[in-house]
Formats: sequence, structure tokens, C-alpha cells
Amino acid sequence: ELLGSKTSLATKIKVLEDEVRGLNTRADRLTGECTELRDRLSSSQQQLDQKARDLDNKSSDLDRTRKEFVELQNTHRLCSEQAAQQAELIRQLQALQLDTQKVLRNQEDAHNLEATSYQKMYAELSVQFNALQVAER
Repeated sequence: ELLGSKTSLATKIKVLEDEVRGLNTRADRLTGECTELRDRLSSSQQQLDQKARDLDNKSSDLDRTRKEFVELQNTHRLCSEQAAQQAELIRQLQALQLDTQKVLRNQEDAHNLEATSYQKMYAELSVQFNALQVAER
């Protein structure tokens, strides 16, 4: 019975040793999987961090672009206002030019009328002078 009990114990020990080897193999496999998952998690975290940095950069770019757009809108508005002012000045200058042309024509007409009047007066005075010269002789 002692021998049977030794054999039974030896068999139990062998079974337990086989279970321990199986558990060790399983533990090694699970440790490998954990390492692989930790590496994948680290890689995913790095990708996530990069995506977050990219998003921050894009947000900054978007903010800067929005500010530039507002500045461009303001510049466009100012240019439009200046263009309207220039158009009004051009209209006023054209009206002034027309008025100036009218004044010049009126002055030219008055000068021509005056010159014609002086020519008639000169002609009349010349006739009178010649008549006086003839009368004095």
C-alpha cells in the first residue's frame, strides 16, 4: 500500500508538474500578448498625440485664416468706400470741367463781341480821321 501510495503520489506530482508547465506556458503566452498589447497601446497613444498636435495646428491655422479673412473684409470695405469717394470726386470734377468750359465759351464769346465792337469803332474812327485829314487840306 505504501508503494501504491508512492506511485499515486508520483502520478499526482507528474500531473501537477504537467499542469505547472502548462500554466507556465500559458503565462508566457499571456505575458507576450500583454507586451504586444502594451506596444500597440503605446503606438496608438503616440498616434493620438500626433493627431491632437495636428488638430491644434489646424485650429491655429483656422483661427489665423479667420482673422486674415476679417482683415480682408475690412480692407475690401475701405477700398469700396474709397472707390465710392473717388467716383464722387470724379463726378464733381467732371461737373466743374463742364462749368469751366461754359465760362470759357462765355468769356470767348464776350471777347469776340468786344473785339468786333472795337474793330467797328476803329473802322469808324479811321473813316472820321481820314475825313478830317481831307477836310484840313
